[in-house]
Amino acid sequence: MKMLTIVTALSSTLWSAPPALCAETAEGPDLPRFSQKGGTLYQGDHSIYLRTNDEWNGFSTFYLGYRYGIHERVNVAVEAGAAAIPHVYLGSLLLYFKLYETSDRFFFFGARTRTAYRYQDSDFSDEKWHKIVGDNYLVLKRNGMLMALDITVALRLGPGRRHALYYTIYPRVDVDFVDAADRTQLLFSPITIGYEFASRKHDHFSVAVEGGYAFPLPWSSIPAGQWVNFPSLANMGFYFRF
Repeated sequence: MKMLTIVTALSSTLWSAPPALCAETAEGPDLPRFSQKGGTLYQGDHSIYLRTNDEWNGFSTFYLGYRYGIHERVNVAVEAGAAAIPHVYLGSLLLYFKLYETSDRFFFFGARTRTAYRYQDSDFSDEKWHKIVGDNYLVLKRNGMLMALDITVALRLGPGRRHALYYTIYPRVDVDFVDAADRTQLLFSPITIGYEFASRKHDHFSVAVEGGYAFPLPWSSIPAGQWVNFPSLANMGFYFRF
């Protein structure tokens, strides 16, 4: 009988939800909210954020954005981005979808669509750049729309599932309004790896870092020197939920 009691207690401990997930706050269950790719906001949540992205010219483009939780399964965001080295400007609409999540919040599967206007005039051919980036680094002018579909899987770890490791792939289509000779470009990213932490002590804050790589399809469709041919590193984001 004593052995049966021990086995029953052990089974209950292993299969029950982590204590931090069951805790109650004034807002309801104390569940993690992720503002990047580790998950979604809950219905009625708001988030403002500042993030960077090296995707366009290898130097940080800074984004200021706002995200809203229409529903736990659907979020919407708008953001504006700019990079002064040299010039990139973007205005974006993003939709986030939670496609699947385990009941214990350990595994998350989601998607994000990005639709944006981009103006870019990046010319690194001047001699002053050669010592920094080398020869034939990037000369690119684009004025048009881009569309991307991010597919993400994430694993949430630690107390309260507040640490998220995620992996993303995406195709991206760029359409230029001006350049008829090179109207459409297709790129693909087979890997973006990121980490997002939703703070428990400061519940309204989260931070994310990620890095990845994208290339043209087919590879030779965009000449060398007209796309950023190295991994995109040191992308960071700071998020405040309210």
